[in-house]
Amino acid sequence: MDYKNRGIIQVSLIFCLMLLTSFSFAQTSNWKGAQWIWQQEDGPSNTWMSFRKTVTLDEMLNQG
Repeated sequence: MDYKNRGIIQVSLIFCLMLLTSFSFAQTSNWKGAQWIWQQEDGPSNTWMSFRKTVTLDEMLNQG
């Protein structure tokens, strides 16, 4: 087997592995209890939105 065919086979195998991995992640998502951040009413299509969420931490983590 020459190097050109070997490279094509390696790239093909990597692509197949990435494709199969992405399918498995896409089907295992669990959105139960998710809280979506969005506007209250539907606006016009192609709308730019800006969101802010305030988060309160119980304690400060040490750096390092």
